[in-house]
Amino acid sequence: MTRSQRGRVGAKWEPVFRKDRLMNTARDNLLRFLCASALIVLGAAALNFVVDPLQLFRPARLFAAMFSPDSRMQDAGLIRSQEFDTVFMGNSLAIHFRQSDIDRLLGVRSVKLAMTGSNSREQSFVLAAALERRPRRVIWQMDDWIFRDAPDIDHDIYLPADLYRRNAKGIAEYLFSGAMARESLWIVARSIPPLEPLVARLTNGMLFKFPISRVDDINTLRPDFDVAGFYNARKALAAFTRITDPVRSAYLTEGYDYDAMVRVFEQDAIGLIEKNPDVKFDIYFAPYSILQFVAMRDASPATLKALRFLRLCAAAIDAVYECHASRFSRGQGDNPRLEQLRRRASPFARDRPEGAFDAGRGKICRRPRSTHGLARPSQGPGRGISRW
Repeated sequence: MTRSQRGRVGAKWEPVFRKDRLMNTARDNLLRFLCASALIVLGAAALNFVVDPLQLFRPARLFAAMFSPDSRMQDAGLIRSQEFDTVFMGNSLAIHFRQSDIDRLLGVRSVKLAMTGSNSREQSFVLAAALERRPRRVIWQMDDWIFRDAPDIDHDIYLPADLYRRNAKGIAEYLFSGAMARESLWIVARSIPPLEPLVARLTNGMLFKFPISRVDDINTLRPDFDVAGFYNARKALAAFTRITDPVRSAYLTEGYDYDAMVRVFEQDAIGLIEKNPDVKFDIYFAPYSILQFVAMRDASPATLKALRFLRLCAAAIDAVYECHASRFSRGQGDNPRLEQLRRRASPFARDRPEGAFDAGRGKICRRPRSTHGLARPSQGPGRGISRW
């Protein structure tokens, strides 16, 4: 073969060799990218496991403990990391209590799991998770609003149910979360003494999910909060005027299906109590301004069935109480709202008397038992912000 012929053959094969080199280079780059991505993901998982922002695996020791005002997420960690013998549950009407005040007034060691805007399904689910730690007592703030029908817990987009279950899905979502890795890095930075003052000043609830450094401060009012300026007659009347405006008043009637509320109450409240015979339950109904019920009357008289529902709740609690002696707070010096509900003659008795619950006592009272009575929890001025 002549030199010119060999040149033509080389020219013919050169593009093929160049194409193979390009394919090899692309494949190598893809493998490098995948390996780097896997290392980043595994690094984030390792960081989240070591720092454990929610304290889901262990109480904080290596790094400063930080807490989130997002109670639906934070409660999963509090249940695992805190030592307690009493669980405090409720919605926004209970969320501003301090654990230290509960402990001091009642002589207990409590964990506050109250969640703003929560319904009974969420509360019952979180309480069930907390009861796995074997507390002796539950203090549960209730009102009619929480017993409205709600989605199944696995379809609740606001509550990370798998974190409470600690199943593979929940743990994986927690460890491989990029947002949680960012929180972990920030907690590590805050734990470095020279950086701590600067990082603490930069930490806020807008940029980071864990801005609270003391568990006692979770969702409490700041010391400089003007209680008198926020809770007063002028503000109440202004709120009443706002919610009775025809444009806004329709929301007052949402979810007030009486039969559904009774069913949810029996399932979430009575059902949970029956499953935990060794736990003492203190239940109280937080007081509302009379303007709330005037607004409901003006918006939709049918929603006044909520008053009858509260009365039936008290009747059901009486039924459980009579079977399980002294399990619920009542009697001299007890919750005045509950006593008022027991004694008040119901204008709706013709529609569905309290005997409806009495007839079901055989269902409620399955395991008669006797326990010591409970003292009524003190009610301070910080009852929480109403849903107005």
